[in-house]
Amino acid sequence: MFTTSKVFSDQDDDILFKHTSTRWTYNEPRRLAERYVKFNPEALKAVAASSIGRSQEDVISISKLAEGGFNRTFTIAMQDGLELIARLPYPITIPKRYATASEVATIRFVSTHGIPVPKIYDYSTTSRNPVGAEYIIMEKVAGKSLRTCWSSMARDDRFDVLDQLVRIEAALFAIKLPASGSIYHRKDLDLETSTLPIPGLPEDADFCVGPNALYTWWLDERADLSLDRGPYLTSQDTMASVAEREMAWMTHYARPRFPSENLCRELFDYQKIQPTPHIEALSGYLRISDHLIPKPPNLNRFILRHPDLSPNNIFMNDSMEITGVIDWQHSSILPIFLHVGIPNEFQHYEDEDPIVLNEEQETATELSMRREVHAFYIYRTRELNADHSAALSASYGLLRKRLFLSAADAWRGDSLNLKTDLIHVSQFWKQIASAEGGNFPECPLKYPEEEIKEHLELAGKVKEAIDDVKRVREHIGMSESGCVLPEHYDEIKARCQQLKVQSLQMAGTSLEKNEILEHFPFDDHDESGNT
Repeated sequence: MFTTSKVFSDQDDDILFKHTSTRWTYNEPRRLAERYVKFNPEALKAVAASSIGRSQEDVISISKLAEGGFNRTFTIAMQDGLELIARLPYPITIPKRYATASEVATIRFVSTHGIPVPKIYDYSTTSRNPVGAEYIIMEKVAGKSLRTCWSSMARDDRFDVLDQLVRIEAALFAIKLPASGSIYHRKDLDLETSTLPIPGLPEDADFCVGPNALYTWWLDERADLSLDRGPYLTSQDTMASVAEREMAWMTHYARPRFPSENLCRELFDYQKIQPTPHIEALSGYLRISDHLIPKPPNLNRFILRHPDLSPNNIFMNDSMEITGVIDWQHSSILPIFLHVGIPNEFQHYEDEDPIVLNEEQETATELSMRREVHAFYIYRTRELNADHSAALSASYGLLRKRLFLSAADAWRGDSLNLKTDLIHVSQFWKQIASAEGGNFPECPLKYPEEEIKEHLELAGKVKEAIDDVKRVREHIGMSESGCVLPEHYDEIKARCQQLKVQSLQMAGTSLEKNEILEHFPFDDHDESGNT
């Protein structure tokens, strides 16, 4: 027996619009406003039903399924038990239009290459529609998230899942792509938008490579800048593009500001940081970027990679078969040497917390499991994905990629990471730079020993401060952004205030007390770094 289609009251609608799964211990009004999505639930039901040839009367309910970092996901249930997924981006999700358009095209494109992904039924890249928001209507992937069982899986089952993941990545890496950028349906882009066709597709296929949909290309005022966002035909242009973008933003908009991490401000004497050092670091990056392109052609092939291949985004059935990989938002195409790396949650490059004799057994087991997973991923990649294996084993390949990512980072009050990577590249220049005619070019960057010493000491202190903040957050029970579960909010908020009182009691002078009051990290504060 089926119930009738649910009738939503205004109160019910508002719950659908609001963020309700978590709270924030500081700057909560801003976080909630960023995630408030008002739309027409009845129109969304109608669109979902129509996308599979049903009438709106076939819909019995719409319910909130998940609230992620960029989107709110709903389950739309039909009379016969079928469930669809509707996903709506938050107001803060960027780039507008491009993020939705690229994700839809990417999912459809990789499905033609045998990658298990949800079927897309309908979508809109604009909020100018009856729903009142951008949306994607898609198939609900069968099975459960790998997150729900990964830690409790048997060793052999864990290896079996990893083997499937490496095979999926090998299939992605094998796709021939003409340039860096992101994948789109050509019909979703303006005629003047620069695009390149993807070779080997039928003539009626409208997939293409267009501008990079990664959000860093559109962050803050970058969306308003006249930038070349791709596609890029060479590794050289790809390497330089991120620094050129940041230079353009710095030139137009950068102003002196405090570091984004409040507890690091003491290391800079509570003074605002000038943008000049970061501009100089970006200039230094551009002077060496061409020399960092690896010579082997296979490391310069353009490949598509999932932006977050974590257990949250991998679904599997009871037979341990992967049934779908979800959340392809912000996918980008890069040369292999810039996409190199083991997915974050399956890597273990070093023992940050070495095992000691009195450590609890489950911690030792967890550490052993991470080591095994890391090693097995490398082993299967060597067997199934030769080009990625070559990139993983390339001399200083991870430093090269880290430098690229540091140059691409938005400036938030310091340039320590970028300059640190530049110093390391200069120190290992002959190992990382590409030889020209058998001879290594002289490194264009020269840092006096005293400057290196002072910089690395400061960078070390900042890292230590950031690690301290991380430990404090973990002890209090909050995420990096201050996010907590609603049922823990009052308790954690009280812990924050207790920490503030203790810090004030330990302050030796009125000046120190004022600095704590002005820069306490777990109070509401100006995130622009102006105060």
